[in-house]
Amino acid sequence: MALRISSTTSTTTPSAFRPFFDRLVEDGRITMGQKTDAVKTLQLVLKNAITDPVKSQDPKYRQLKLGNAKLQRKLFSIPVVMEILQKVGFQQQTVDGEESLVLPAQNTPNTMGQDCVEELVVTQQRLAIIAGDSTSANVKAAVPEKLSEKQKARMLMEEKEKQEKLKAKENRKRNLALLKEDKHVRENDPNWKPKVSAACAKTGTGIETFRDKYGE
Repeated sequence: MALRISSTTSTTTPSAFRPFFDRLVEDGRITMGQKTDAVKTLQLVLKNAITDPVKSQDPKYRQLKLGNAKLQRKLFSIPVVMEILQKVGFQQQTVDGEESLVLPAQNTPNTMGQDCVEELVVTQQRLAIIAGDSTSANVKAAVPEKLSEKQKARMLMEEKEKQEKLKAKENRKRNLALLKEDKHVRENDPNWKPKVSAACAKTGTGIETFRDKYGE
């Protein structure tokens, strides 16, 4: 008798918004505070415009005025966030003489918006890991409930490894910049002299270069 083996392994399909949020998380030009503010503000905007059954029916909650200073600082000043809003369905329109981003009313559920809302939860958790707050209750609550414990652990591990690689890359870039700066000073500052390291100062010995020993 042949055995029938059914495949029940579940796989998660990457969100269409994952590449956008990857860019937000990995962009070194944006501070951690700006990233966190952007994610929190996006969550509030999409909750009002899409997931809240009452507010989503009110046009004012589906309109973001481009002249709003708070939104300009937290959302509109970040290009990738503008791309996210456009992908959700927001369109630039003039409403009562004001330039705004407007999410048109829909008779069917905004699946793209729902997808973005779910990815926002994951991104919030990712940012918390980077900030070193991965043990807090807020981070645990931010992990999507639909994931199994194994999937959650895998996601945390993958994100940790990814961030370690990013930090190592940033450290290499910073070290290269320091080396270039040091080389520039040595070549252009006539008063430059080699410094004695803490180890050499402690032992009373230093490292002699060929020039130190034999001259020019």
